[in-house]
Amino acid sequence: MKKIYLLLITAFVVGSSAIAQEGVIDAAFGNKGIATTNYNTVSMNGHTSVQQPDGKIIMASGNGTNVVTLVRYKTNGTADISFGTSGKAVIAAPSGSFLGGTAASLTVQADGKIIYAGNSSDKIVLARLKANGTLDSTFGTAGITYKSYIASWLSEVWKVIVKPNGKIVTAGTGTYNSKKYVEVVQFLVNGGIDSSFGTNGFYHYTASQGASCFSMALLPNGHILAGGLIYNLIGSMSVINLLPNGRADSTYGTNGIATCLAFTTYKPILCRLTVQPDNKVLAVGYGQFGSGQGIGVARFKTDGKRDSTFAYEGTLTTTFRNFDNDLPQNVAVQADGKLVISGSSNGRFALMRLKPNGTTDTTYARLGKMLTAMPGTNGIVNYSFMQPDGKMVLTGISNISGVFSFVAGRFEQTPISYYNTVKGIFFSDYNNNGIKDSSEWLMTNIKMTVQKKTYDSLTAFSSDGRFQLEYLDTGAYVSSFIAPTGCYGGSIPTLHTTANTTYFNTDSVDFAIQRVPCVRDVAVSLWPLGRMRPGFASGYILQYQNVGTDTAAGTIEFIKSGKVNFMSAVPGQVSVSGDTVRWNYSGLKPQESHIVQIHIMVKQPPAANFGDNINATAIIKSDIFEPNLQNNKAIVQQIAMGSYDPNDKTENHAGKIIAAKVAAGEYLTYTIRFQNTGNDTAINVY
Repeated sequence: MKKIYLLLITAFVVGSSAIAQEGVIDAAFGNKGIATTNYNTVSMNGHTSVQQPDGKIIMASGNGTNVVTLVRYKTNGTADISFGTSGKAVIAAPSGSFLGGTAASLTVQADGKIIYAGNSSDKIVLARLKANGTLDSTFGTAGITYKSYIASWLSEVWKVIVKPNGKIVTAGTGTYNSKKYVEVVQFLVNGGIDSSFGTNGFYHYTASQGASCFSMALLPNGHILAGGLIYNLIGSMSVINLLPNGRADSTYGTNGIATCLAFTTYKPILCRLTVQPDNKVLAVGYGQFGSGQGIGVARFKTDGKRDSTFAYEGTLTTTFRNFDNDLPQNVAVQADGKLVISGSSNGRFALMRLKPNGTTDTTYARLGKMLTAMPGTNGIVNYSFMQPDGKMVLTGISNISGVFSFVAGRFEQTPISYYNTVKGIFFSDYNNNGIKDSSEWLMTNIKMTVQKKTYDSLTAFSSDGRFQLEYLDTGAYVSSFIAPTGCYGGSIPTLHTTANTTYFNTDSVDFAIQRVPCVRDVAVSLWPLGRMRPGFASGYILQYQNVGTDTAAGTIEFIKSGKVNFMSAVPGQVSVSGDTVRWNYSGLKPQESHIVQIHIMVKQPPAANFGDNINATAIIKSDIFEPNLQNNKAIVQQIAMGSYDPNDKTENHAGKIIAAKVAAGEYLTYTIRFQNTGNDTAINVY
């Protein structure tokens, strides 16, 4: 049996330090690590960025009407005044045209010319600028080209790349009669459509419920990868492999498409594709996970199958900060194979690093993850990339003092050499005497803050009541406890100061959390252990927790779908009645939580067929009155996945043979035809 552990550790750092630390902002870039350029007072519409071969950074955003503005920074984060006018270049539509003002993607040609891609109403827009930021008149018409597929077809571009032969490829989503399509289009060097690609220059794919594309990457063999989602496959991110001529590579994945299940129930958004040096493909995206928004990462082998050496069966669901409001925008590969995921979370730059196998690299930044405040309000990262020296550059937009602005931050990649540590525990001081007695327990799922100044603070999450915060600089840091609910007051001590003038020091503090009179409050969560395949085993993880302040008791119910059979549970159940499985709990201390592993078997057709909804519900009840019932129920909804073979069998004698031919030992020749028309890979073929 595979054990599953769930550990959520979230940390953020703001500002710079005198010691260059891994994941810490690079103070040599821009203004103390952050570069900004005012745009205008009109809402910015879309944002993208690209790094030139010489290390300069270009960013672009639209104003939502008819103007796109580009800015370029030098390698040190200062404005490059040789670009456009004082570092800004403006693309405006020619007379009679509509540019759209939506920046989607940028790329740089080998000769230094800049390709911009965006949208204009129903058309794809491409513009080419010279290295100095002026439009290239040899491209399209006066530097801009427009292309539409057919009348009433809406094209939405998300990514542009330039092939080694100079041809330009865009990827995005097409919409026709309210149905969405993956759309990949190839253009000639001069901006004209390349009719030799796909069908008249276009490749389209959709499914019965539609499909969308949000990213693209180019393989060394010239194949094009289009990443997005297929709406029939709830919770999946998908990658389509196209041959250089714009036809699907049927040998890749299943009929040219690789899929993963990065999320359990919700439809995610695939943000970026990255090709590793070994040609394995990484996909990163975001989607709703529980009540928050989390990150999904998948890795595919060169044949399009999920890479089982990565995370759990090739997919990982993780978070920058406790599934808060994560928006990942890139996954970059370091020279040592480690992966850096970057993006934003609730107005902060966000970074985390994974080991090559998909586990969190806790040697990075602080506990493997880092959040750094963006200037202004409503900041969001829309693109990021890794520099050749391993530093990460994150770019986006923010409202600074009422003016929308370009924002870029750069972060270190050098090893951590010097740090201090503060560690300790959180315990429920049941008798409020400030001392941990043997009968008192550690409090789980507690948040705390450690603050030096407003630009150097850390928020940490302790899942088991113990904390250890490393990589603190010299100076005075103030630690404090954040009460999880209104059932708890302050702590003893209320604040704790750690002061160091040197490095390699460890300070310890125990926070005695003061209990106040409160009401009963228990909660339950439910996660699936895998897909629901008719005829195959699956299961769930049920977690229940006491989030109140008094010891709790009561019952737990798991209500299964009629399309599955309950097999067993660990710990064992008290009773099974129809589709309802019950457990009793007692002596559940405040903040204490436990897990139940539930094993089920999906029924075989016709009782359960692929495409069926298979739902499960977990309910926790208290033995006394509980006013808050919002967290007492959890529901998981899944679609049954399976393969289907519409086979037939024929024999060359058309079903009839005379006795003489039998006596002569004549052979019977059978033709068997089989095909998988299901929504998942066929595992056993007989």
